[in-house]
Amino acid sequence: MNRRLMRSATTTFLVAFILSSCASMPGGDQSAADDSSSACNPLVGAGIGAVVGAIANKGKGAVVGAAVGALGCMAINAMSKQTKPASQVESDFRKNNKGTLPAEPVVSAYQVVVQPGPTIAAGQPVTITSTSEVVSGTVTPVTEIREEFALLDPSGKEQAKKSKVLTEKGAGSGGYENQFNFKLPQGVPQGAYTIRTTLYVNGAAASTNDSKVQLVFNARESATGRMVAAR
Repeated sequence: MNRRLMRSATTTFLVAFILSSCASMPGGDQSAADDSSSACNPLVGAGIGAVVGAIANKGKGAVVGAAVGALGCMAINAMSKQTKPASQVESDFRKNNKGTLPAEPVVSAYQVVVQPGPTIAAGQPVTITSTSEVVSGTVTPVTEIREEFALLDPSGKEQAKKSKVLTEKGAGSGGYENQFNFKLPQGVPQGAYTIRTTLYVNGAAASTNDSKVQLVFNARESATGRMVAAR
């Protein structure tokens, strides 16, 4: 068996072993309503990335691999609140639709803002704030509104996900504000990351927004990266 084949087989075995260990470990705190995110242990995630990076790149990729592995286990916090009552949202909709309400649920407004802006650094707090207005249908009422956040790396691969239910029981029309907060781990690769938010109404995707953010290194991180690459 040549070295490349052995390296591939070893990688597959170790990743499978660590993943099985990860499945048996408890995840972080989650709210009762959840607001789901897959249970994951950051140390195990980093370990998987380090093993794969080290084997695939003969040891040189361990640091970056660990960072990418930890990316999938980064903490994502979410909180939401209702900003407009059903009466106001429905009144606004009627004004623009000849005094009528829709038969099926309609997302009448959905905006997303990413702070601090289009350029971020690892370890820097990132806040995604969305505002939405949903009008309940006269035939099909709104029973649940949920927002999902997904982080895609520069290659387009999904690395992290979090979901938050915005409505209480017996939903209906309403305006909502939701926030997702996270920090990218130190050492993750530079590049353009995609922040994707999707609004689900009654379990079906109703509106999606993609925001691009450019991850840059600060001076200290750049120097560290050059030292690792030179080894």
